[in-house]
Amino acid sequence: MSKIGQNIIVILGIILVVFTAYYFFTQESALGLNTGGSEQELQQLLQSAQLFSERQASLNAIELNTEILESEAFNSLVDFSEEPKEFQVGRSDPFLPPES
Repeated sequence: MSKIGQNIIVILGIILVVFTAYYFFTQESALGLNTGGSEQELQQLLQSAQLFSERQASLNAIELNTEILESEAFNSLVDFSEEPKEFQVGRSDPFLPPES
């Protein structure tokens, strides 16, 4: 697999992790399973779980077309940026007060 394909897979993985973390941290009681909860709380938890599974199914159904990444025009792109020039490093301890 080419580097571009690997980069896309890594980026999609990061997006999936961020979405999952966002989902769990925004839910009030998504992780707190309580056996003494009321019927209303249990229904709300069930509804949240169903919503999550629906969203996961819709995300799993997405198919990305990566043909453009394999095209000759895309692969012929060249980076023309210049390498950074060497420069003198600042003070050895930046937390000391400046000397006059």
